[in-house]
Amino acid sequence: MVYKNFKYFLLLLIFISCQKDSFDDSQLPWFIHERIRTGEIENFNFSDSLSKYQKHCSYSNSSKLNSYVLDLEFKLGQRKNIDVVNKLKEIYKSDSLGFCNELILPSLEYVKPNDRPKRRYSKPYPLDVDFDFFISQCIQCGYIKQDSTMAHQIGQLKLSNVMLKDQWYRIPDRVQRPKVQERYDEENRRTMDELLDSESLDFNDKETISNVFVLLLHSTDCE
Repeated sequence: MVYKNFKYFLLLLIFISCQKDSFDDSQLPWFIHERIRTGEIENFNFSDSLSKYQKHCSYSNSSKLNSYVLDLEFKLGQRKNIDVVNKLKEIYKSDSLGFCNELILPSLEYVKPNDRPKRRYSKPYPLDVDFDFFISQCIQCGYIKQDSTMAHQIGQLKLSNVMLKDQWYRIPDRVQRPKVQERYDEENRRTMDELLDSESLDFNDKETISNVFVLLLHSTDCE
């Protein structure tokens, strides 16, 4: 009898804890979008934020919540890149419109070489997870035209991402992270080798030549 009452009590607690509370998630973003001043996100505690949102069981937009929590878990090192990619695929299936408009498009606007916004805010996490996967999502969402210019579009985006990572921890007033910058540099070398082999860059373009020259200056292996 005692066990049975305890069982009902436990179920009641779970039911109450999972009821939708008065928390308003209408302002919850799809990804962390916080101001950067010295290279670190200001006044932001990933662990506290993750605990806060994991406590709530019911939201008006589960895809948005899943994306935001996924970003927190990725930044805390709780998710491997491949796990994040698989989760993003699930989010796309559940809300393709929100996924494209609220996650992929802002990421594209952040990284694209022309008309990009001032990068005073944290980098959208799809750019750091797997850039090739991000490119595939841009195509899937219709943001990269599948025509004769597609290879050039992709090449320009990849070069722009290389430049973004090349400068990330070299900005004078930014907190230095030498090991992360070394990893970025190694990734950049592989990407540049790929771009040069694919001939997807236009070396008649002055900006492209200028960017490649900057990368060579920062490179420890120019072969």
